[in-house]
Amino acid sequence: MTMSTTNTETMTNTMTTTKAPTITVRPDTVCVSVSASAWSRIRTINHTALADALAAQRDTELIQGRVCIARSATIDKIESLLRNTRANALMYAVRAPTLRLYLAKEGVIPRIQDIVQQGLAELRVLLQELAEEWPAIVDSARAPISDGGLGELFRPEWYPTKDEIVTSYGLRMDVIKVTMTTDVLEKVAKEARDELRSAFVALVQGLIERLETGQRLRSDTFDALRQFVATFNARDVVGDSELATLVNQAKAALQIVPAKVSGKDVDMRTTVAGLLKAVEQQAVSLVTPERSFSGTDDE
Repeated sequence: MTMSTTNTETMTNTMTTTKAPTITVRPDTVCVSVSASAWSRIRTINHTALADALAAQRDTELIQGRVCIARSATIDKIESLLRNTRANALMYAVRAPTLRLYLAKEGVIPRIQDIVQQGLAELRVLLQELAEEWPAIVDSARAPISDGGLGELFRPEWYPTKDEIVTSYGLRMDVIKVTMTTDVLEKVAKEARDELRSAFVALVQGLIERLETGQRLRSDTFDALRQFVATFNARDVVGDSELATLVNQAKAALQIVPAKVSGKDVDMRTTVAGLLKAVEQQAVSLVTPERSFSGTDDE
């Protein structure tokens, strides 16, 4: 699938036009559409009465609820892995705002597969727990209507067996590689770079605020920035050397933080905040839109 666009972004004013330098993605970067969906082999239940259908639906929704939990958790983990690499420009190009496309390193695809396998294992545990409860659930449906069951309307074939619950549901991962033309690739690369820069600035500024305002610190206070630093290389699809330098400086600042953080450690607060403020000043300049003018700005 090849997608293209004719839009070219330039910075202009009445006296001069300056085109932004070309930004390209790394050779090992691909654009992919990633999704994790649920599948089921459970037979369709044919009901002849609305009340019967609703009663059985109430019970089978217990299964669907667990499937949804596992599916949602899996998608959250995938999106966390790919965060800040969403290919917005490509979405606009194909006019599909609901399509989830990401720029990613080739090596990230096996990691996505591992996440789906983990999600499938978690789903199996949830379904196994439900399977242990299932005989009692079916028995309650078999009970007289006066006791809240279906009474004579009950049909055992409406309900999956205990074994079917465990073996008839699963998760499927779909990864589709999308081929991009050069003009679209350049725009997507710029947006991916800018998103990653903005995310870094937000994390640094948030941590500085906590350090300087005396807010309570815990060991996990620094986790978000630590995770960004640890996964930066995997997410940096354009080879952003300017941001990489600042990320390394932030990494050095975080190494000062002890494993067990004490809210009374004023010296640590001051030192780390000072180092991060120096990083912030340079990082902010990376996300500020640049404009090139020749002559006087009349704004």
